[in-house]
Amino acid sequence: MSRKIPLIILIFFISFSKVSTLRAQYQTYSNAVKQGTRCYQLTDKGTSRTGAIISDQQYNVNADFVIAGTLNFGDDAMGADGIAFIMLPDPTALSGTLQFGEGIGYAGLPNALVIEFDSFRNRNVGDPPYDHIALLANSNPDHSKASNISGPFRANASGNIKDGLNHDFLIVWDAKVQLLTLWFDCKKVFGYQGDISRPFLGSSKTFYAGFTASTGGQTNIQTVCFKTPTQVDILKDQTYCDSATVVLDGGVNGLIFNWTPAQGLSDPHSSRPTIFLNKSRTFYLNKLDNCGNETVDSLIIKIVPNDLKVSLGNDTVLCENASLVIGVPTGGLNYKWNTGATTQNITVTKPGMYSIQVDDGICIRQDEINIDEKSLPTVSLPADTLACDHDPIRLKAAYPGAAVRWSTGSTDSLITVTEPGNYTAELTNECGTVRDDVNIDYENCSNYYIPNAFTPNHDGTNDYFGPAPSSAVIRIEQFYIFDRWGGQVYGARNIDPRDESLLWNGYFKGKLVDPGIYAYLIRLQMKNGKIINAKGDVMVVR
Repeated sequence: MSRKIPLIILIFFISFSKVSTLRAQYQTYSNAVKQGTRCYQLTDKGTSRTGAIISDQQYNVNADFVIAGTLNFGDDAMGADGIAFIMLPDPTALSGTLQFGEGIGYAGLPNALVIEFDSFRNRNVGDPPYDHIALLANSNPDHSKASNISGPFRANASGNIKDGLNHDFLIVWDAKVQLLTLWFDCKKVFGYQGDISRPFLGSSKTFYAGFTASTGGQTNIQTVCFKTPTQVDILKDQTYCDSATVVLDGGVNGLIFNWTPAQGLSDPHSSRPTIFLNKSRTFYLNKLDNCGNETVDSLIIKIVPNDLKVSLGNDTVLCENASLVIGVPTGGLNYKWNTGATTQNITVTKPGMYSIQVDDGICIRQDEINIDEKSLPTVSLPADTLACDHDPIRLKAAYPGAAVRWSTGSTDSLITVTEPGNYTAELTNECGTVRDDVNIDYENCSNYYIPNAFTPNHDGTNDYFGPAPSSAVIRIEQFYIFDRWGGQVYGARNIDPRDESLLWNGYFKGKLVDPGIYAYLIRLQMKNGKIINAKGDVMVVR
């Protein structure tokens, strides 16, 4: 559908997450003159000429930008010298004398980042024997120097761009990934990735954009023009019922897409963004291709109310040897069941998921119902359990659609118990009740006792020292006894606490130690998995 859309001269700065389109105004310097509303003649046919234009607008390296247009290098195949795109922190530098000839008007400008379109070979600066393009720093045209960042690249297949034709150019800076890319004659020339502020712009975050050109002993009329958008009528209006998730299809022949209004779009800079709509809305698309051509189009997404009444009701159950009639309340429409039926109502005799699609030729509604088979619940509690030290035990009894009741009075499907006893779960639904129970008991897994005295007199009683027998202790990992001067009189590792003969018998180096106080260090492995480090004193009594 054709609609009037305002056209804006295409020199715009664009963020891939937020778009703002700006009119660009330029100041002219030296021999540059404005021609019409969007073109500038940078040099005339005179020798040793220079010309420059620079934007009034100051730009920031932290924002994305796109500059597109055409460059014309003249029609004298032997002419000179070329055109350069410049990013310049201080535009007042253009007020001085610009360098003609091989300097292409930019040589010597402080802290300028340059894309050079060189149309004349100057051997003293390392020019190749064909018209070329290069990315240069420090306003230095010498390709043999470190300031030559990228290139030189052959400008076109013939190696001569002084053909009187307008050559498309597109320059894109993606601030997020710090990528500067150039397309020339619709072909990608280079993509430089990296910081451009500190190494090339004298650490300035802001700059002005423009173009310079020059002639020398050889001449050409050289111009730069900025493209204007073209209004087209390609996008097709769409109609949806009720609310819908809509795909806006901008086609694939584009480099940069800008959909407006952007609110609600999944990605306003995608060729195919999606959006959820519940009312009609008009969208506009500015699309830029790799030739720098911008088209402007629009489409209307029309949302009409969906008045179809389609409801199969809540999910339900089906008893054995029974049937159930399901359907929708509105007649006189088109029906399509997942069973293949095309009637308003159907009779089901088996459980499953049943869905219907209803349309009136314009709008569509769908619904589905899940019919479960009704059967007796099942419950299976764990086997009788012997646990440690009143550790919490979780018991679960659950069955879809069944009510749960525990012997504790709880109606939750999951309970936690910490006391011994018998626990019963009862599950009930329309088909009956089932029960199961479990016995829970507890044992000592963490308590231990280490005596504070023993009598190693071989009377068969209290002759050994160590942890008292306990089901909680499964291993003595380390066992050391020290006298009052810190000397070790006993040591053992990884011994069975149930074997009394492995404990300390009161001897050291074959002799019974003197009565008195001795220190011990014992490392115990407990039944509950914990490690206990015990220390204390024991009295040897004789």
